[in-house]
Amino acid sequence: MHIIDGNLDGRQDIYLLWDRKICCYFQDSTGNFSQTPEVELDFYPSNLRGYFQSQLVDFNGDRRPDVAVSYTSGGITNAETSVRLFAAGVDGRIERTFRKEIRLSDSHCNFMITDYNSDNLSELVIPAVELGAMAATKIILMKKADLNLLIYPFESGMPVDKPDKRREYEFRFNFDAPQPIEEVWVNWSADYNGDRFKDLVFSDGDGALRFYWGHEKDYLSKKPDLKISIDHPSDIYPVHLNKGEYADIIIRHDLGGRSDNLTVLKNKNNKF
Repeated sequence: MHIIDGNLDGRQDIYLLWDRKICCYFQDSTGNFSQTPEVELDFYPSNLRGYFQSQLVDFNGDRRPDVAVSYTSGGITNAETSVRLFAAGVDGRIERTFRKEIRLSDSHCNFMITDYNSDNLSELVIPAVELGAMAATKIILMKKADLNLLIYPFESGMPVDKPDKRREYEFRFNFDAPQPIEEVWVNWSADYNGDRFKDLVFSDGDGALRFYWGHEKDYLSKKPDLKISIDHPSDIYPVHLNKGEYADIIIRHDLGGRSDNLTVLKNKNNKF
């Protein structure tokens, strides 16, 4: 659920977003809402199988919430991913036809849209895993694969057709776990060294968190600036526990089948 003034009338509206569907309720002049959604939009059929992810974000800078939706289908040798961008009209209603589609012959995990190099323009970032015969052989024999961070700058309110930058990170599968890549993820949402650029945290599936500092020109360091060994990290939550300018981290673990174990890393001048 997102509470936001979607039509810029000074009143807060309600956006309910699922992985492939959105419903919008707009507050009227009396402060009430309709009993039924004024916008009900299915981005994909409910019976379509695959991996979906959606995000409510103002990607064109008009202060109205837009929607980006990704869909990955196919098996290990024929994976395909589509990222579609649906813009909001001047009335805050999400349009039924997407404005832009980016297609990849890859699988992917969480995509992200924000301004990473502080130029007041967004970037679309897709962590993609290339799946094919050669990649499958590496996965089976070495239990490893490559994650490619694809960075698409925005121009005129839409991402460009091809990634401007690409970063490659190797990760390890854990075939003994119910979800072999549960401990593989990317988080690029916080500033850990106080230079105003967002830094990336990569969990490599092998018990390590790798930190890459953000930069204006190339987005990220090419090699990790910091590495922390940690047991079975399931997710991280960047937070500010004190009044300092450096972000701290809360890590959720999956230890012995339980995911309620937490570790707090306090940032003391970009040293945890």
